[in-house]
Amino acid sequence: MASALLADFAATSRARGARAAFLEVAADNAAALALYAGAGWEAVGKRRDYYASGIGAVVMRRAL
Repeated sequence: MASALLADFAATSRARGARAAFLEVAADNAAALALYAGAGWEAVGKRRDYYASGIGAVVMRRAL
């Protein structure tokens, strides 16, 4: 389901003229990081202490 939603997001965004998308995901969320990487997202940066819990975030980008 998640993969289908990501594919739909990418298609809709492209159709509306977007060229790239960005997101932040918790650095300790291995399942989400694997999902995004498998869908073509690349890690492009980090945000320290991004979440209230003190967990950092991985910034990811995908060309559309």
